[in-house]
Amino acid sequence: MHLKKISILFAVLFLVTLSSIVCADSGVTVKKDDPLFLSFGTGKITVRIYTDYFCPPCRAMEPKIEPVLTALVKKNIINVTFVDTPFSKASVMYSRYFLYIMNEKKDFELALLARSVLIGASLEKITDQVKLEEYLKNKGMKFKPFDTKPTFDMLNGYLKEDKIHATPTCVINQGGKVDQHSGGPEILSAIERLEQETLKKQQ
Repeated sequence: MHLKKISILFAVLFLVTLSSIVCADSGVTVKKDDPLFLSFGTGKITVRIYTDYFCPPCRAMEPKIEPVLTALVKKNIINVTFVDTPFSKASVMYSRYFLYIMNEKKDFELALLARSVLIGASLEKITDQVKLEEYLKNKGMKFKPFDTKPTFDMLNGYLKEDKIHATPTCVINQGGKVDQHSGGPEILSAIERLEQETLKKQQ
């Protein structure tokens, strides 16, 4: 498996300016530069997952980690953030539309579905904005455009903080102990260990 080499600079390719949205699932106003905007779960273990929609290893990995992430989020074990890490011009557009979908409704299951749909669009090599919007609408994806700079500035900060240079990458912080994992199989194993360790503690 070959990891796509990327530059942190790709995360700052966006121009924007709006300040806040209303989270459809909570009724609480969350600013777009607030980490809560793209984070899910209330667990003390933070997980950041860095992927690119046009990265084959990323596309292969995401469906495999979804069930484990879902279990960990529902059990309030982790707080997970999806950090889109654009490699190509099309990836930037896809990242923006993921945010638009979350702006319509911030919901974990919707986030997973949206990512799956966007991966499907990338497999069909859709790089035109009009065609992508048509594809999303045909899949039942609602989206609400907004200025994305506060959010992308926040995500760029994560990229710098975690020193991300390849996708897919996962960063897990447990009580200040930070571990970084690269590649689909390694990331899946790391997330599965979190679930197994939690089950042991509950026994």
